Amino acid sequence: MKRTSVLVVDDQDDFRDPLVKRLHKRNFTVRGAQGGRTALKMMAEDPADVVLLDLGMPDMDGLRALQMLKQRHPATQVIVLTGHASLESAQTAQLLGALDYLMKPGNLDEILSKINEAVRTGVRSDSPQSDPPSPH
Repeated sequence: MKRTSVLVVDDQDDFRDPLVKRLHKRNFTVRGAQGGRTALKMMAEDPADVVLLDLGMPDMDGLRALQMLKQRHPATQVIVLTGHASLESAQTAQLLGALDYLMKPGNLDEILSKINEAVRTGVRSDSPQSDPPSPH
C-alpha cells in the first residue's frame, strides 16, 4: 500500500523541521517547504496527498498559496496550520477548499487525525475533478 505523502509548508524552520521528522517516524512520505512558491514548485514535480500550510509566510500569502494549490491540484487535501488565526482567514480558507484550519503549534495527535481524515476524504465532491480516475 502506498504511503501517504505530506508536504509541510512553513517558513519557520524550528516548527517545520521537527514536524517533518515526527511525521516521517509515523511512516508518512514527508517533505518540507519554506514557503508558498517552493511548495508550488515541489507540488508540480511530485504532488503530495496532503499539504499542511501556514498562512503567515513572507514569500507568498498562505491564502494565495492555498488558492493556487487547489486550482492546480484539486485532489490534494490542504490543512491550514497557523499561528495567525482569525475568523475571516478561517472562513476564506474554507471557501478556497481547505479541509480544516488548526492553530499552531498544534497537538501531534490532532494533526495526525486530520491527515488521516484528509486521506479518507479524498477528492472533495464539489471539486471540478471529482470523477474517479480511469482504470487505464
